[in-house]
Amino acid sequence: MNQRKAVGIDLGTTFSAVAHIDAYGKPQIIPNTESERITPSVILFDGSNVI
Repeated sequence: MNQRKAVGIDLGTTFSAVAHIDAYGKPQIIPNTESERITPSVILFDGSNVI
């Protein structure tokens, strides 16, 4: 059976977060690689490079 999955992305001005709906129908925030529930929203302009 093909199940579709969706995620929600909150692109905040200070912090961002990603969430999904768990097996019980409840939204759950997906932690980042540092196990934090939110990630700073940052863009770095370094000369000609955008990071």
